[in-house]
Amino acid sequence: MSNNPIIVRQINLNSVDAIKNNGSNNSDLLFNFKNLISEDERISHIDFSVENAQFPVSFYNITSNNNKLDISLNGGAQNVLTITEGNYNTTTLNTEIITQLSNAGITTITITLSTVTGKYSFTIDSGYFTFHYATSTILKVLGFITTQDHTSTSQVLTSNYPVNLLGPLKLKIFSNAIAVDNIDSNNDGSTVNSLIELPISAANFGLILYTNISNIHSNMKTKNLNSIDIRITDDNNNLIDFNGVDFTMSFLIKIYYVEKQTLVHQKDPHPPKTISSPSTPKISGSNPEKKDIDDLSVEEILLNNN
Repeated sequence: MSNNPIIVRQINLNSVDAIKNNGSNNSDLLFNFKNLISEDERISHIDFSVENAQFPVSFYNITSNNNKLDISLNGGAQNVLTITEGNYNTTTLNTEIITQLSNAGITTITITLSTVTGKYSFTIDSGYFTFHYATSTILKVLGFITTQDHTSTSQVLTSNYPVNLLGPLKLKIFSNAIAVDNIDSNNDGSTVNSLIELPISAANFGLILYTNISNIHSNMKTKNLNSIDIRITDDNNNLIDFNGVDFTMSFLIKIYYVEKQTLVHQKDPHPPKTISSPSTPKISGSNPEKKDIDDLSVEEILLNNN
């Protein structure tokens, strides 16, 4: 290895080839390899980088993670509305909520959007209504605080913040097998196995293209690799649903080895001492150059000490 202390390998992944742990969502995958990296005491460290990636923007801004609205009228029974998954703007979301309210037998509520503040206002013909936060997952999208119930006042309920239909802001790619030393504020600043976080820079049904032009790389903690697990989440750590559309990625690993001589010194920093044999008298069968102290006779040791 002294003539070539670095081995470089490119790893190309296509989600078509993976074991898909969450089916057509394509965001919890396992790729099996044979002896991709084998445990070797000569390995000093391994550099890892995501060289390029191609991800389809086939996921929605309203998904199973944020499509529930729990509502009750006048303190009565709670109705959990399920908004159909898809990509919405404020107008189409307004229409969908009214449709789901009507399906639940609630026809007395209307929704308006302020073009000045970007906030929704829900108005009931008479009485009052409540949005229950414990089982509602769409409150953040609608602009409501997510840690409390919200009840109409004087028949009107206006959201706290503007409607947020941006959807995921980035894709976060994780791998426990690769195990890199990166840090995420979502994990209290602790190290996580996040390979990279990609901003979503393409429109709905477009393609996110990434190339590592900044030469970003990380230290890889594991030195034995036979499979690669990949988990892709949004910025809130919810697994992405790619809706059956596949993606591709390419990794680059650089395996750094230590020189054999360096490895010997690392193993035993205090090698056995040697003592030069005297030029005279020569002892039959001995090495005139150097001998280990354990191989010297008493006479030779005395001669060397004089």
